[in-house]
Formats: sequence, C-alpha cells, structure tokens
Amino acid sequence: MQITENRVGDPFALTRSSTSHGTVRLAASGEIDIYNVDHLRSTIESIINDPATQRLTLDFAGLDYIDSTGVSALIAGMRRSQQNGTAFSVVNPRGEVLRVLKILGLDQVLAPSL
Repeated sequence: MQITENRVGDPFALTRSSTSHGTVRLAASGEIDIYNVDHLRSTIESIINDPATQRLTLDFAGLDYIDSTGVSALIAGMRRSQQNGTAFSVVNPRGEVLRVLKILGLDQVLAPSL
C-alpha cells in the first residue's frame, strides 16, 4: 500500500509504503525545513509507535534540502526507534542532503552503507 501526503503549496511530500514483513518505507521529496518539519516528525513517530513496524527506512532520493530542524527530527526518530527496538535507516541521500549528513557524521549512523 502506498500513501502520498503533500500539503498544497508545500515544497515537501512524503510517500509511505509498507510490506507485510513490518517494513515501512517513507520517501521524502522536496525540502525539509522549519516550516514542515513537524509533519515529518509526527509521521516518523506514528510509524515507529505502530507495534507492527519492525523497520523504518527513509528514502531521501527525492530530497533536495534538509536544515537543522530536519536533522533534529531524524535524530529524535532514531532515538525513539532504538527505544522501541525498531530498525531505522536513511537510504539514497544525495547532493546537499548527503553533504549535511557527512559533515555531521550522521552518514555513518543513519546511512552506514554510504
């Protein structure tokens, strides 16, 4: 099942897909910043708090920008997933998003295969 969430005029969209094995893939596109980070944060939290979720994979292939509030949401999601025993990872970061993750050393924590 795939669900796309996008607010009119917002340069940020989330597309959620699930498998029968408890894996949720959340594809982010556009820009994550202070104006829409609450949407990302609440979506991550609701997915992680779902007892059926065993793994959350954030796909950043379509993400062009992330600011410090977005990074903070990722760290909070990672910590929450650790508390719940849910696997949490970021895949396909590119461009400026990858650069930010590398500068902060989060590429090794959130996307260790990079």
